[in-house]
Amino acid sequence: MVRVRQPRGNVAAFAFAGMYALLTLDSVAAAPATVATPEVTLPPDAGEMYNKSPVDLAAHNVTEKEFFFQGNTSIGAYTSRMIVRRPLDSRRFNGTVIVEWMNASSGSDIDVDFLPLLPLITARGYAYVAVTSQEATVNFLRKWNAQRYGALVMSDTKPSQPAAFEVFSQAGKALLNNGTGIDPLGGLRAKKLIAIGQSQSAARLTAMVSTVHGVTLEPVFAAYIPHAGGGAPANFPVPVLKLNSENEAPGYFGSRSVADASYRYWEVPGTAHSPIDSNEYAVGLLKASRENFPTCPFPYTGPGGPVPIDPVLRAAVEHVDKWIRLGNAPPSAPFIEMTASPDNPKLGVIVRDRHGNALGGIRMPQQAVPTGRNTPSFGCVINAPPPIGQRALATFPQWDAFDGGADPAADPTDTFNAAEPANAKTLYGSHHEYVSKFIAATKAIEQQGFILKFDATKLIDEAKRSAIAK
Repeated sequence: MVRVRQPRGNVAAFAFAGMYALLTLDSVAAAPATVATPEVTLPPDAGEMYNKSPVDLAAHNVTEKEFFFQGNTSIGAYTSRMIVRRPLDSRRFNGTVIVEWMNASSGSDIDVDFLPLLPLITARGYAYVAVTSQEATVNFLRKWNAQRYGALVMSDTKPSQPAAFEVFSQAGKALLNNGTGIDPLGGLRAKKLIAIGQSQSAARLTAMVSTVHGVTLEPVFAAYIPHAGGGAPANFPVPVLKLNSENEAPGYFGSRSVADASYRYWEVPGTAHSPIDSNEYAVGLLKASRENFPTCPFPYTGPGGPVPIDPVLRAAVEHVDKWIRLGNAPPSAPFIEMTASPDNPKLGVIVRDRHGNALGGIRMPQQAVPTGRNTPSFGCVINAPPPIGQRALATFPQWDAFDGGADPAADPTDTFNAAEPANAKTLYGSHHEYVSKFIAATKAIEQQGFILKFDATKLIDEAKRSAIAK
């Protein structure tokens, strides 16, 4: 295997640099610690589960149940929780469990990847488990509903939080060994676990695969999919597929030369930090846990846009599953076109077309055949305490439809309004021409392996039924 390691260009890597301190000379010399199988119990029957699915899972032939699990870490005893969503029909289970490290950036759990992955779970028979791994979200749950969650407890140290890796690993052991006490998978036999996490969780998984997996702790997960955050992995003991949206790609510019036979790096232009399918759900959770969460003037969605990263995420999981089961590695992906920043060569400057859309990368049909400016670069302006201060919040897509520049708010990053078409019909001439180009772009990305057939079929059907360019 060839490994080329460059300085990490993603600023998130620096924010979590403390986690890499876990790899000490002592830990290199010592054998990895055994990961215990925790005791699994049911939560008290008091109030509603936090992170309850916002959609009817029975309609998707999926069941949902929350479990507590408890054990010991190097810091001390803990009790945490996991949410298990699995096929109602056990015969549909394909043997692979997707295990998400729930995002804790807001101080409360967000299962970012569940709704984007639900179509894949339904179609392919995966089980999905969301894990509460961090002290901050345990403390939030205790306050949110003391009757239900008062027994949860987790002590940790900042900034590396080594116990969080132990808790997440023990959750994995409970799935592989069907728990001690209650079986969280209800009799399903897990063959492989894929660890997945977005943003802050991606950074933690990157640290885990680089410095914990097989080093300080015995291996539990068969593969990792960190996306939308974190630096480049430094170790590749198992397959790793890293997925970045346009939001993170410029900060990762200096790490794009990292290579390994067990590593794939994908980036998708036009996409935002958060998947679109969970956008409304995540915003609701953020508003519930944060005061004065801003409402953005630009729409999240519109006719033909913005670009979703969700189909590429689903394809990534499917590819990684085949990788760990059959040895079939995912395709390598083209990079977004960028030049080095004159101020910092580790950061990239995106090359854009005349409408402001990024060139290169994994090109979803909404990017190849645009009906607006697909960009996560402008968001709501928030005022936060130092050191954050006033800044744009680019977590969610802010889609600027082609309307001749009649924007709902001023976008300080948009210098392309002079070239903005009056509408999609002006650009494509007719609905038929738009659909023809959209179909060709969709088939191209499907053939390249970056979206699955059922997503390609859905995208084409939606384009045909739309009123775009009529």
